[in-house]
Amino acid sequence: MPLDLKKEIGNNKILVLVIPNDTYTECVIELSKQVGGIYGKTCYVSLNKLFTALLNSLKNNGVNTEGFFFIDAITKSALPGVENTFNCNYISSASSLQELAIAINNELNKEDYEALIFDSLSTLQIYNREDVITEFIKYMMARVRLSNCVAILTCLEGDTDSQLIRNLAMFSDKIIHIEAHIIMEDTETTVTFEARGSTI
Repeated sequence: MPLDLKKEIGNNKILVLVIPNDTYTECVIELSKQVGGIYGKTCYVSLNKLFTALLNSLKNNGVNTEGFFFIDAITKSALPGVENTFNCNYISSASSLQELAIAINNELNKEDYEALIFDSLSTLQIYNREDVITEFIKYMMARVRLSNCVAILTCLEGDTDSQLIRNLAMFSDKIIHIEAHIIMEDTETTVTFEARGSTI
């Protein structure tokens, strides 16, 4: 069965999406497409892609980004002078977790978001110590539970054996393991996804 995100979410508030390493980009696009179709307002926290590149990629792949607001933790590392826009707040780096927590909190206070995409838990491990990340995620999850939004946190399948991901799974409501199916026909490649979910 193809991935039906609305069905997978159900009544859960916080989900961890475990994505195959080799189809991560395609899966995040599919996730964004379904979130954009289900929810009116979405806060997208990006630790992986520059805002401009991410927005273009989503739009070029048919994602409705009209209701998306982005928090970008990458661009300022390369372009320190970049200024916030109507649909993006830039923070200094992915290692500035206090700044990131404040940005997420401020945005959730300002707007009535229905969904939050956090891309990704795996990237956090590159920039920060495990104990610091655990405290940050516990805070973020508690903040989400106080709001009306659903949070979807992504991580690479290759990182699921890490102690951090195992610890954080205890604080989520559901883990969804994504299986990717690559279909090659002539010059066209199609990737489809299905889910294996488990409630914590």
